[in-house]
Amino acid sequence: MGPPIHWIDRVCAVASSRRRIFVEGFGEAARIHPRMSDAWFAATPQPIEITWAAPPRVVGRLAVRDGTFRSPVADLPGVARVAHVRELLPRAARPAAEQPMYVVFGATGEAGFAARTLLLRPVVESTGIGALLLENPLYGLRRPPGQRGTVVRTVGEQMLMTIGMIDEGRALLAWLAARGHTQLGTTGFSMGATIAALVAARWPGPVAAAILGAGLSSVPVFVRGLLSRWVDFEHLGRGHGGAEEARQRLARYIEVIDLDRHPLPRCPAAAVIVGARHDGYVSADEVQRLHEHWRGSEVRWLSTGHAGAVVRHAEALRRATVEAMERLGRATGGARPARR
Repeated sequence: MGPPIHWIDRVCAVASSRRRIFVEGFGEAARIHPRMSDAWFAATPQPIEITWAAPPRVVGRLAVRDGTFRSPVADLPGVARVAHVRELLPRAARPAAEQPMYVVFGATGEAGFAARTLLLRPVVESTGIGALLLENPLYGLRRPPGQRGTVVRTVGEQMLMTIGMIDEGRALLAWLAARGHTQLGTTGFSMGATIAALVAARWPGPVAAAILGAGLSSVPVFVRGLLSRWVDFEHLGRGHGGAEEARQRLARYIEVIDLDRHPLPRCPAAAVIVGARHDGYVSADEVQRLHEHWRGSEVRWLSTGHAGAVVRHAEALRRATVEAMERLGRATGGARPARR
């Protein structure tokens, strides 16, 4: 039996107990699943061009600008085809080769950029590390008509979101590399961290990876952890063999992104993994499994739960992003963050 779940996670689970995902069933999951092949994961990202809405605006010591690009994932629904990004840079411009940059993915249920801006603003201001924040497909400005908030309606749409985050994340890394950035990284929290890890594993060069609140497999998150309470397995299994068969079927669709099915990152030593010992959503065992699989990575532990990691330990998450980039600089001889 693992460590007890933190009370904050239990409170969050009760507060969101009426939330239900996949209320319209599996959708087109059976059609979408074969797309997520090893060849697709290894494919070169399609080029993108970001259109910036306006010149950067100065916010304190930051230069902030918002932009859009056409998603390389053609079967995303309607408005979700337009990807939205926010760039955070230090106000004092630096040459691209001296400007470390993260691509930052959103967590489950995270619409917009406010939470990630709040988390990473001190990093950009104090070290000069820049960040490109990607709005998840189907969330926020990319929410399709008929969807309530960030409540994804089918398993197939959840898989499309995953495909979109991966393809768009790789495309953003390629966009940065084409502009001369040599010190690149991926990061995110929870689901965002899982995608950050996948993109890092599939990127052809060394990247920093700050993996905050994610483990080796997402299957336990959806079928056993507190998040699984959002899934009405009785409803999902109607006409598909019942609740237990639905649980197993969902696991088969999700396990394609398990990180032990993918290569190690080119520079595991530039990976800093942060886990919470009392996490009710992503178990400490899964975090430890990821650390052991990514030989050479560092794992750090917080004495809290999933929600408490952000609410109470934001500074520890920030340190992980800074130190992962520093590790990349030491490993590659590239530019390092300039602590101020």
